[in-house]
Amino acid sequence: MSYLSILLLLGHALGDFYLQPGCLVNRKQPSNPKWPRWVALHSLIYTAVLAALVALGGGASLWMLAWVPPLWLTHFLVDLFKSAYPSLAARLRRRFPGQKCPIRACHGFLRRWRFF
Repeated sequence: MSYLSILLLLGHALGDFYLQPGCLVNRKQPSNPKWPRWVALHSLIYTAVLAALVALGGGASLWMLAWVPPLWLTHFLVDLFKSAYPSLAARLRRRFPGQKCPIRACHGFLRRWRFF
């Protein structure tokens, strides 16, 4: 396995699981009227983690930077599709019971800018 593959695997684990608390999973449900915005925020966090790990690992180049927008878009579309199905959402909610939400700390700032 190459060094870049290890960085991408680590970034995926961090961005898609560790940095996605249960409250964010719950807010990405279609019952929330603003759920696509929460999916977009999660996709942005995921993409930023992957890009930062690749950049810090020495693999950053113009070619790698060109893949950041398509990476965000594909992750957004996949998570949007997954969030639309209640059975998958319920399974994710059971996986993360009772976690604290670090997103709440910046929610007031984002609300001021009418993002949420």
